[in-house]
Amino acid sequence: MFSSEHALYATNFIQALKHVKSPFNGVPFQLLPWQQEFVNHVYGNVDERGIRTTNYCYLEIPKKNGKTELGAAVALFHPDFQQIRIDQQEVVNICRAAGPDFPILFHVGDKRFDFSSPCRMAHLLELVPEMTAIAAHMGGYSEWEDAWKYLVGKNVYFDTSSTFSFLDPQEVKRIIAAHGVDRILWASDYPAATQKQAITDLMQLDLTPEDQEKIFHRNAEKLFGITM
Repeated sequence: MFSSEHALYATNFIQALKHVKSPFNGVPFQLLPWQQEFVNHVYGNVDERGIRTTNYCYLEIPKKNGKTELGAAVALFHPDFQQIRIDQQEVVNICRAAGPDFPILFHVGDKRFDFSSPCRMAHLLELVPEMTAIAAHMGGYSEWEDAWKYLVGKNVYFDTSSTFSFLDPQEVKRIIAAHGVDRILWASDYPAATQKQAITDLMQLDLTPEDQEKIFHRNAEKLFGITM
């Protein structure tokens, strides 16, 4: 069945993003009619429990019609919602096809589920060592002990979303130091937390100005090939 609420949630998230390339750099993303139809189908169709019924999709459309921008907007693996294990073969195939030049952001962690544990993320990195991966929530929401065990120091970026409200700031600082500041990306997990609060949280770590700049924007600029 179709849920306008689920479709609108995805639409609002995408349209909160902004273009990063000229001539539209900084302009909010406005879905074209065909893009909106795609989002409605993928995110709006749910079962009686409210769980999405579309976990995989194939999109083919001529060049210069906006599929790259849409792909960038929706290329967020959230396995707990999609109910897929991040190290299962279908995900491995996607990551291999993406190659090293297409960074992929994964939700990682949550003790309530076993779809995206730090252990599974580490296994995926072993299976696809050439991939460029971002592990959200400093490597494992609510599973930071396992993040230390399986991911800290590995070839993967961490982002800071949904971390400071659950983890002692000094522990966050220790993870940054051990993992390497060059592989940490600032993130807010909006609307779970506001951007203002996420900025304040990072500033309170008392990092050097250079390290703050790296986390806030320089690491992302280098990773995505953009200038802010």
